Amino acid sequence: MTKITAEQFIEVWQKAANRKEVAEVLGMKRTTVEMRAQFYRKRCGIPLKKMPRSDLLDIPKLKALAERLAP
Repeated sequence: MTKITAEQFIEVWQKAANRKEVAEVLGMKRTTVEMRAQFYRKRCGIPLKKMPRSDLLDIPKLKALAERLAP
């Protein structure tokens, strides 16, 4: 496993559309990506862009499930 530097992480984060993209590009879990971004923001004061929370959910999959289970 290759170590991801802070510089690499920040560059990918700032260019990505969502957390899933960051995780895929860097080969990390989404939860790890979010924790690292939070660390950089809160502990280091690095102004990483905010990403919408909706990227944490698979909206199309959840809609399909709701429709399938509807009475």
